[in-house]
Parts: sequence; structure tokens; C-alpha cells
Amino acid sequence: MHGRRAPARPTFVSHGLALARERAGEWRSVCHVMRLAGPLHSATRLGGLAVAALRLAWSDANALAALGWQDIAALLRRR
Repeated sequence: MHGRRAPARPTFVSHGLALARERAGEWRSVCHVMRLAGPLHSATRLGGLAVAALRLAWSDANALAALGWQDIAALLRRR
């Protein structure tokens, strides 16, 4: 019994950090493409990139919301 610990239940913060690490590459590529687009490209293309970035942010927000209010409440109670 001693020496063995049950695996820690992922918390809101650890999930958020894992999600941030996972998405960092995608965000970097979106920012890189937007930088390359520059002012010479059409507004349509830039608008499309902005929509892609917003969709990515929305999916991240939904993923964080799916973690559950219990984890958030537990995190706030610890403070």
C-alpha cells in the first residue's frame, strides 16, 4: 500500500495548461500566416484568417468550459 499513489485527477489548471501547450503550435501558425498575409493581400483573405483564429479561440473556450464547474469551484475553494 505504501509507495503507491493514486493518479492525480486532472485539475482545471492542468487541463488548461495542457490545452494551451497543444494549441500553441496552431496559434503560432495562424499568427505566422497573418504576418505573411501583410497589407498587400485582400481584405477577404485577412477576414478568412481572422475567422479561422476566432474559430480556434471558440473551440478552446468550449474545451475549457467542458472541464466542469466542479473543477473550477474546487480551484476557487483552494485560494
